Amino acid sequence: MAVRGTDRNADLARALAALDAGHDIPETVSSTIRYSWMRSRLARVPRDRVDVPFGEAAGAGERLREAAEPVLGRFAQQLGGTQVGIVLADRDARVVGRWAGETAALRRLASVSVEEGFVLAEEFAGTNGLGTALETLSPVAIHGLEHYSEPMHRFVCVGMPIRHPLTRRVEGVLNLSCPVTDGNGLLLPTVLDLGIQIEHELTSRSSLADQAIFEEFLARSRLTSAALVALGAQFMLSNSAAASLLQPSDQALLWQQATESFTEKTAVSRSFLLGNGEVTKARCTPVWIADRVVGALIEVIGEQSPQRAPARVSKASSGFRSQAWRELERHLAASTLGPGDRLRLIGEPGCGKAALAERIHRRLDDAGTGSPSTVVRCEAADLAPQVWSKLAERLGDPAGTLVVCRLDLLAPGPAEHLLDLLDAAADPPLLITTSTADETTPYRALDHRFGHQVLRVPPLRERRDDLPDLVYETIRRQQRPVRRVTHRAMAAMLSYDWPGNLRQLVATVAEASTVSGDDLDLANLPEHIRAHGLGRRRLTRLEEVERAAITQSLRENDSNKNRTATSLGMSRSTLYRRMRRYGLDVERSLL
Repeated sequence: MAVRGTDRNADLARALAALDAGHDIPETVSSTIRYSWMRSRLARVPRDRVDVPFGEAAGAGERLREAAEPVLGRFAQQLGGTQVGIVLADRDARVVGRWAGETAALRRLASVSVEEGFVLAEEFAGTNGLGTALETLSPVAIHGLEHYSEPMHRFVCVGMPIRHPLTRRVEGVLNLSCPVTDGNGLLLPTVLDLGIQIEHELTSRSSLADQAIFEEFLARSRLTSAALVALGAQFMLSNSAAASLLQPSDQALLWQQATESFTEKTAVSRSFLLGNGEVTKARCTPVWIADRVVGALIEVIGEQSPQRAPARVSKASSGFRSQAWRELERHLAASTLGPGDRLRLIGEPGCGKAALAERIHRRLDDAGTGSPSTVVRCEAADLAPQVWSKLAERLGDPAGTLVVCRLDLLAPGPAEHLLDLLDAAADPPLLITTSTADETTPYRALDHRFGHQVLRVPPLRERRDDLPDLVYETIRRQQRPVRRVTHRAMAAMLSYDWPGNLRQLVATVAEASTVSGDDLDLANLPEHIRAHGLGRRRLTRLEEVERAAITQSLRENDSNKNRTATSLGMSRSTLYRRMRRYGLDVERSLL
């Protein structure tokens, strides 16, 4: 045993020498340690000292310590006569608590800055039991020379991320440390057991609403093998059957059904369409506390239909299932559009106004008009002379449809001239105009003369239930379509706000399809969309602005984090935290 330990230390010493010389790290070093060393080197962590930032813990860190205190306090009482130290850190690797049976163990930890308030994240401290466990999101055991910084070589550190049992969000990390000479194989199972106890404490301290939903989910799970999902205001739980059956688009449908059950305060059962084209049935049962509905339990009932759903193409409906689009469809179906009518489509740029105008024309064409639509695009404040001539010709054909795109770009003078032509036409066609309008758009009285029938085309962020269909429709139009969009990629796209709407979605999917293989995965998407992958909440508008500023500054400073932090007026540690929060890849951003 001693010989093997000596040989292992010799191998690690040679690997560290290769690292310092800028050479490749030998394959004899485990992948976990090797990749951690690479990250530490990219972050320019000093090898000869521990130099980490300090900051007061607050919020989630304090709540984690309160939950862990009973567990770790009891365990520390059993450590008398040992040199084992217990360290608890928050999700930023900031130390929020330390326990030990002997004060000497705490002094030894303090010698390498493992004290409350110090941040032991990898980009500051290099490979260590706290930071590396958070980076890998898995338990790690780091022995002696496997640490990146030399002052930590005398320690064995074993760390485990702590997740909230309901939300599965990482709350922090637990670490056991001792001198290398005292290390043994019991450290890892011990830290795993303590971590599980802390997670149980977090569950017991959850809100009554969260506990009620969790208990309903567990109780029903014992009685059924069907796909089962529990929904709360801040989280969703699913069993293995639901995870394999449901896609992100189906989860959006479940949210909608749950909302209806909250309103009706009763169980709701219905058939609905899955993202794979199959039809299934689900029952949504509200979860109550007193007279208040706090969540929902959704269970798939019955087998999926072996037949695919019918093609969703009709004169009156596009087949999209979002509430916003169905509302638009209802208004459109209630209208009796024909020759001489004037319809205004208003919405954000790229939301599909022109495509909707063409579909309205095709619906009329299906009724027997047999005439093509004429599309005029107002790219400037006036129209070219040949366009005016073409308009004059088309205004005499009541069977066609005249579509004027971006009417808001047309100056008042030319707009008045177009209205005069329309008013003078004996048998004018159906006129559809599209305009980009929001709260900053100036009011123009003449626009109302282009029609009192107004439809608002919803932006893509209000149509999340439609997004999977739109993604796959875009893929089908590609020359080399991918076979599948992975769960992680679809989840990221569903979480993203799409400020450029359909136009941005089509361009993004088309570009991702050209660089992907058979599957379009999260890695094929642009970085600003990858940040919205699984497990990340949607950013607020202010956070989106800050993230864009950091990304732009990194680009302007050639990914140098020191210059980037200075230009943004923040510390380097704050920049790292912001990059992690916003999903920016720290490893690929060079110093």
